[in-house]
Amino acid sequence: MNDCNKAREELNLTRGCCTSCHEDFDHGYITNFCTITAKGKSYEVCCDLWDEFAERQQVARRTDTEYASNLRNDLKILLQQAYLAGFNATGDGYNAEYPYDQKGQDPEDDTDWCEKRNEAIKSIMGETK
Repeated sequence: MNDCNKAREELNLTRGCCTSCHEDFDHGYITNFCTITAKGKSYEVCCDLWDEFAERQQVARRTDTEYASNLRNDLKILLQQAYLAGFNATGDGYNAEYPYDQKGQDPEDDTDWCEKRNEAIKSIMGETK
């Protein structure tokens, strides 16, 4: 089966077909083309269209990786804000003391406090030390 034209149209592929694949198929030297599965369908295509599709998938994977990295950084910022909000709401120390608030200080200016927060966030996000 040859789905090159259909795949080119439906998947917006731009390359021309590989003549040797088509000639080999027509002469019976090969019995099938490369398979692309996309948008819930399978397409039997020559090697040139398969290569173009594969290259696009690599670009998409890189984009997904960058997106995931940005999302992970955004999550870290939200967790830092949530950690600070939780700390400020519940107090730290004995007897519900608010050591920073009572002294007019910001917990994020305390290196030890930040290290504890960062370790807690790493644990939540499944990161190792």
